[in-house]
Amino acid sequence: MLDRGQALIRQVASFRSLSLGASSAFADEIRDRVRALGANYVGEVIMVIPSGASRAGTLEALAGDLANVERYVGIPYWSKRNHRTYDLFDKMKIVERTVQADGQTVVVDQHMEPFADYRARYSYELDGAELRFRSENMTTISYKGFDAVAPGNMVWYLYGFRDEGATCLYGVGAVKAFDLFGFFGDRLRTSFMGRIQAFFSYLYAKRTEGTANHG
Repeated sequence: MLDRGQALIRQVASFRSLSLGASSAFADEIRDRVRALGANYVGEVIMVIPSGASRAGTLEALAGDLANVERYVGIPYWSKRNHRTYDLFDKMKIVERTVQADGQTVVVDQHMEPFADYRARYSYELDGAELRFRSENMTTISYKGFDAVAPGNMVWYLYGFRDEGATCLYGVGAVKAFDLFGFFGDRLRTSFMGRIQAFFSYLYAKRTEGTANHG
């Protein structure tokens, strides 16, 4: 799938099974954070745009999409449980935006069914041939009346870099969730993994025509 320029989607058992093998400070940050989190739900979405298809402005265009958090509303999410498409986010209210020379940080109040409203931070940096994106929840994420995810326990990372002419996009979402002693385990796994897949697949699909697999 990677050789064909398609997105490869993986559910990962633990940080030990992460596919990210790059040697850089940001790659180390991602591996260290996922390991320290002790997440029980981890998903990866990976794509390699071959050198012949990769454009010079790929990472710049991706940074622009990440910066426009208002457009996250309406990203399509296919619910395996309900067999229909929903909006990944149906609310995205900007609380604070800080612009740096190489990127920005945005704090938002957002809503993502079937969870209650929560506050999140999104930030990205575009530095030469590297794009570094981070997201984490700043407040508790509740599910059906109980606290499922404590502040800082859901993180999403996107690492874009160039290697031998190709553009590599590595996305990972990791969640440490309380599943009410297993009662909501399958539902939460499906919800979190599906949303990780939807977010990164949507971004990847915009890079090259027909590259993302939404399977």
